[in-house]
Amino acid sequence: MDFYDMRCVDCSEPFRFSACEKKFLLEKGVRNTPKRCYYCRVKLRANKRRIYSFQFSAVECHQCTATMQMPFKPIEPVLCTSCLCLPEATATSSILQRIESSVRACVELSDSPVLVDPLTVRETEVLTLIVQGQTNIEISKRLFISLGAAKAHVRSILSKLNVSDRTQAAVYAVENRLV
Repeated sequence: MDFYDMRCVDCSEPFRFSACEKKFLLEKGVRNTPKRCYYCRVKLRANKRRIYSFQFSAVECHQCTATMQMPFKPIEPVLCTSCLCLPEATATSSILQRIESSVRACVELSDSPVLVDPLTVRETEVLTLIVQGQTNIEISKRLFISLGAAKAHVRSILSKLNVSDRTQAAVYAVENRLV
C-alpha cells in the first residue's frame, strides 16, 4: 500500500494520504493532492459555509489504535484510512456494516435538520417554487420581486442548506420536509 507522508499547510501537522484516497479522488475528478489534513479541510469548509457547530472528537482506530479527529462522536468502532485501505479490512466488513447501519439509524432518527441559519419566510416561499421547478425569472414574476432579489434568495438558500445547486436544494427540501 502506497502512502504519501505530507504536512498540513494550516496546522503544520503531518498526515498521511493513501493511494486508496488518491484513487477515490481521481474517480471523482479531483486531480490535486490535498495540502491540508482532514481536520483543517473540514474546518475550512465549515468556515466557507458559515457553519460553526462542528465539535471534533478524538477517536482511536479500532485496529491500530491511531488517534484521529472526527467531526462527530461515533457510536461504533471506526477505522483510520490506513487500516481501511488494507486488504484485511474487507474481512472486517461486519464492522463496516454495523457502522453504516448506525449512521443510517442516526439519520432516520433526525426528523428534520437543524439549520445553523434558519430560512426566512421569503426564502421558504422561494424554496417551494424551486421544488416546483421554477426558474429565477418565473420566481421573480410570481413573487413580484426583481430578478436580482430572486437570485439573491436562491444563493442564500443554497448557502444555508449547504448544497451546490437548485436540484440538490429541492431534493434536500423534500427529504427533510422543509416545504
